[in-house]
This record gives sequence, structure tokens and C-alpha cells, in this order.
Amino acid sequence: ESGRDSLSPVYDGDRIALEVQLESLKEEQKQAVLGVLLTHHQVMGIQGRAGVGKTTLLAATATIVENCGYKILGLAPSASAA
Repeated sequence: ESGRDSLSPVYDGDRIALEVQLESLKEEQKQAVLGVLLTHHQVMGIQGRAGVGKTTLLAATATIVENCGYKILGLAPSASAA
């Protein structure tokens, strides 16, 4: 709970320019990426069945996050998931 509304969003640029970068994603993927990049929360989870595009949306998110000057550290619950 202490991590809620505790941070500035990772992305603070123009929202339209951000959405242009995400044009190749499905709508649900875009919404997840926007959620990660624009949240004020310290922790966010992404859940979905196999094959729904989680890896694709995380790759797009990671590229934008790195372009914002952050370092990416990925965590997974198992070696096969990593």
C-alpha cells in the first residue's frame, strides 16, 4: 500500500507521440503499456494466458522505458518463464 501514488510516471512526454509508438500493438496491449508507463504506483502486475502478447507488450514497454533513461530488470517466477 505504501507504494500507491508514490512515484512520478516513467513517461512524461507527449501522450499522442507515445500512442504513435504503440500503433503496431493490439488495443489491449496498448492499454497495458500505457498503464505501466503512466502509473503513479510503485508496483504493477500484468497477467494473461499464454499467447496473448505479454512478451510483445513488455518488449515495447522496455524500449520506451530505456529511452526515458531507466534500466530494465526483468523478474519471472520460474526459469522457463524468464
